[in-house]
Amino acid sequence: MYLLGICDHYTSHTYVTFSWRGYVSFVKNFWAGDIVDSDNEEVSPEKVAISKDQAGTFIANSAVDDYRYRPLIYENVSLYKWVQCSNKKARSKKELEKLREELLISKLFSARRSSVLSEESPSEDSELEWEDSDRASESGSSSDLSNRHPVTYPFLPRHPRFMTHAASCDFRKMGTIIPNFIGGALPRADKGDRSYYCMTMLTIFKPWRSPGDLKDGVSTWDQAFSVYSFSDRQKDLQNFNVRYECNDARDDHYAQLKK
Repeated sequence: MYLLGICDHYTSHTYVTFSWRGYVSFVKNFWAGDIVDSDNEEVSPEKVAISKDQAGTFIANSAVDDYRYRPLIYENVSLYKWVQCSNKKARSKKELEKLREELLISKLFSARRSSVLSEESPSEDSELEWEDSDRASESGSSSDLSNRHPVTYPFLPRHPRFMTHAASCDFRKMGTIIPNFIGGALPRADKGDRSYYCMTMLTIFKPWRSPGDLKDGVSTWDQAFSVYSFSDRQKDLQNFNVRYECNDARDDHYAQLKK
């Protein structure tokens, strides 16, 4: 088959690695003292790769930063969907030069606008910025469902690789790409620490930039989990517990055979 240039097997889906513990550890550290790991396992922080750019500057590469500082147009994209559909790519030399020109023009325009609108109240200026953000989010939601080739967008300026990299999301991948959870077993809904389970599910399925976004002002993780409206698809994905139930049934069966 290989000599003929034909594959010897075909699959309808492909898998992408999802190191979920790095994200959950980041959220857990933010809420230090709020969560006790039900399994008493030492959760290691996310691994950060260090690379050097063309100027010789060392830059940290973090998957958590990629999600936290994702493009504004993907504001409402959950972590699960981001892992499924996102693609990070380096800017070409031409794209980098264009970005620098745009940033320079934007800086000059902002300075000129500040001088013209210096007498206006800051609240009005803030409202304008929020309106621009809302329009960007709305345009993103419409383009997300389009069938055209996904366009790359810049990360937020706080991203370590804002100048050199951009990201895109191809939401057509949702039907063919499946995240492969690595880093240990996911917490159980029926046993162990309920708070840790709720925090993990919210981290994976609720859009966030700061871990503070996940609680929405409520005091406990259980309340935050109950208040958030998960989609039907997300509710189905939360049935990780079925695996544990199958394992329990297997163990019970073997225990009965030994009697």
